[in-house]
Amino acid sequence: PPLLPSPVQAAASARASQLLSPPACLAQVDFVDDIAKIMSADDSIPNADAMQTLIRLIGETSTPLGATEQELLRTTLMATAEKPLLESFSHSPALIKVAEWLAASLQQDVTLAWLALLGHMPMTIKALTDSGVGKVVNKLRKSAEKSEDKAIIAETKGLLERWKALTAAALAAPAVAAPAAAAPAKR
Repeated sequence: PPLLPSPVQAAASARASQLLSPPACLAQVDFVDDIAKIMSADDSIPNADAMQTLIRLIGETSTPLGATEQELLRTTLMATAEKPLLESFSHSPALIKVAEWLAASLQQDVTLAWLALLGHMPMTIKALTDSGVGKVVNKLRKSAEKSEDKAIIAETKGLLERWKALTAAALAAPAVAAPAAAAPAKR
């Protein structure tokens, strides 16, 4: 009669097949491969077409990205210096995913990495409100204050102060422009 595998061998075989074959793992491998194809040698996104491809890849991802994929995404965006490229990302639905990943982050180093990325991104009031990232950062600040996590408190407060300054500047801009428009023309 054929030898039956031991329970340990059967479990190891089942685990190996799970690791090698699920669609989620394949999707993550594809995500990494697809990002690698659009990255420059310095890890940045080189142009608008590549940024649109990145945004599309994030939008098409049906399974949550794993830690490796999220780190690759952060590294790529942090390496990107061109403001127009970063603005296109911050004004896309991909920023909603970033807010979700930040909210779900359970490790301080990962949370700080997401906060650093948000600090690197040029933001507008519209991007903040459309994505909900401002609310996520504020909730994270409150949670960090309860747990007395000084690093996260400092990062979240810095971001929130910067974003509040955007709001104040936007509110002040119409008031400054209105008197100039109402002034009589000199002849």
